Amino acid sequence: MKRLSSLNLALVFLVSGCAMSGSRPDQPAPFTPIKKVEPRKIKKVRASQFAKLQGPPVRFRQQMDIDKKVVQKNPRNYGAYLRLARAYRQIGEFKKAARTMENAILIRPRLTEPQMELAEIYLEAEEFDKAADVYLKLLKTNPKNWTLKNNLATAYRGMKEFSKAFAIIREQLNQDKTNVHAINNLGLIYYATNRYELAELTFQKARKHNSKAAFTYNNLGLTYLRLDLPKNAIHEFKESAKHDRKFIDPRLNLANLYLRYGNYRAASKVYQQILRIDPLNIEANQNLGVANMALGLSEEAWRAFATIAMISPRNADAQYNLGLLFQNQAQEPRLALRHFKKFTALQKGKLPSDHEVFLYIKQLEDTVKRQDEKRKAKAAAARKAKNKKGGKK
Repeated sequence: MKRLSSLNLALVFLVSGCAMSGSRPDQPAPFTPIKKVEPRKIKKVRASQFAKLQGPPVRFRQQMDIDKKVVQKNPRNYGAYLRLARAYRQIGEFKKAARTMENAILIRPRLTEPQMELAEIYLEAEEFDKAADVYLKLLKTNPKNWTLKNNLATAYRGMKEFSKAFAIIREQLNQDKTNVHAINNLGLIYYATNRYELAELTFQKARKHNSKAAFTYNNLGLTYLRLDLPKNAIHEFKESAKHDRKFIDPRLNLANLYLRYGNYRAASKVYQQILRIDPLNIEANQNLGVANMALGLSEEAWRAFATIAMISPRNADAQYNLGLLFQNQAQEPRLALRHFKKFTALQKGKLPSDHEVFLYIKQLEDTVKRQDEKRKAKAAAARKAKNKKGGKK
């Protein structure tokens, strides 16, 4: 995860920068913002004013809990394993997703779909060698499948075995010079080896052959970012989104770019568009929360972070951001302390001793202690006044 720096030490937000979906292997990793955030001054609110979280995140968590119980009672339940694997993948817990998908494959080893999904999970987890092994195995029974070959080239590219990736791409292009997936994969080799001008020309060539392939525009946008041409990048991300209204990647890249340059309202609008397509998208929720915090929209920020905490209780970034929200924009030091402590527990052994969260915890513990002492003193004074009043009678 990347960190959004801030001029105010107490507001260093954690922002998501998740890997691209393995089901779309024609893109590099999405653009991840690093931007100083200066939250607006707002009237503080209390968490009790926030509406109760409901809808997709609650149903998602409930279904996960049901499927966990199902596989415990019936270890041969293929459907429950498949749903669980996809759920773990959704929340970015790729090791659990892979292990659960492997269990599904053991139950139905002849099905191609779960094996393809397993390879995609490996790609997302950047375990490219494991993904390559799965694709090679599938190619033994289906040697002419160009989707498998293209995905194998993607795995080789991730392994930095560019000669192997290029050999597959060359074979594809010898058979069909207009193969937009092969041309994109070639452009991504140039991208991965920092030859951005060549990548730009290659993606432009792919666009000429097929002007409707949304992922080409997205790749071109990412390349323009590397060439320090943000206006060009914005144009390409918008074009990509137009060509595929359910394609999330260009919308994430566009919103992250707006966030980087401090256009929080525009970023928030695009993140909300993404969440209408995929309400449980971790990155969109995380960064929407950051944008809303910067806009002073406390309840909206809480809802975004709380959605992540609901569907993925082990997401440390969400706990950290909730701690910041309750520390700075809500009068809830106890809740802030609880979330910061959850964050440190989830990050046990990973945080440097001078991490700012330890300072926040110390300050909050002092605040809570003073509040307790004040409350006890007030209660004692009330009892004393009551006793004194009773004595007079």
